[in-house]
Amino acid sequence: MVHGCSPISATQLKQHCRLIDFAFRYGRRRVCAAVAANIQRKRDERGAQLHRLIREATWLSEDGLNIKLTASMGVASYPVDSRTKEGLLHLADEAMYLAKNTNRDSVAVANIGILPHLPAATAESAG
Repeated sequence: MVHGCSPISATQLKQHCRLIDFAFRYGRRRVCAAVAANIQRKRDERGAQLHRLIREATWLSEDGLNIKLTASMGVASYPVDSRTKEGLLHLADEAMYLAKNTNRDSVAVANIGILPHLPAATAESAG
């Protein structure tokens, strides 16, 4: 579960996810993505990849706006971090606020902290 706060829509985010991932609106200003990652390391990599995709994409270009975004993201996974959807959302939310209140434009993982910035995404790693 990746949880972030930005002006993009879940539909726009879904365009940058894999077919097995889900993106949806949560609350007024949050967009969530539920991404499949079967081990903890992959969970962290997918969170970092999604973060890079948001930063590298040009948003609303079809409307002539060409907006670049940054994101503060929180990541939590089932069943490692929580076995309930409420627990996952709470931990992802806490991690997102850690990223937002620490240095912004970063990814924080529940029970771990802020992830170091990883190399730029490639077409192979983003898929």
